[in-house]
Amino acid sequence: MAVINALHLQHTPDQCQTKLLSVVIKPTFSTTFQASSIPIPHSFEVVDAFVHSIAEASQAQSLKHPELDEMLAMFLERSKAIRANGGTGVAFVMVCVPNFSLMQVSPFGLPDLLSGLPHNREWLDILKKIVAMGKVI
Repeated sequence: MAVINALHLQHTPDQCQTKLLSVVIKPTFSTTFQASSIPIPHSFEVVDAFVHSIAEASQAQSLKHPELDEMLAMFLERSKAIRANGGTGVAFVMVCVPNFSLMQVSPFGLPDLLSGLPHNREWLDILKKIVAMGKVI
């Protein structure tokens, strides 16, 4: 739900063609120890999340992840097809873990229009709480 609310896809479904949600997380465990007593679901916390241009995000990651452009292009084409069939499209979440120089982009297919969903302005606080509780998002 965070990506839907962050991009305002209920009211502007075209946003999934140009924007993505960037989520920055950090470990809650000490990176100096081999083993941690923290359960895996509680191993990270959300530091921040913000809406970012797909083009800017791709350009920023192109040196480390040259395959990103091809993957994004493929899913943007699928998104156009979903939009042509009356759906919202494909939304992207880019999760960054700066402590480990890691990044992952996850596409979320949204085959239906979301105009009936209310917008939740508290999406970032909810995302932080859900991740802190160890829930998979």
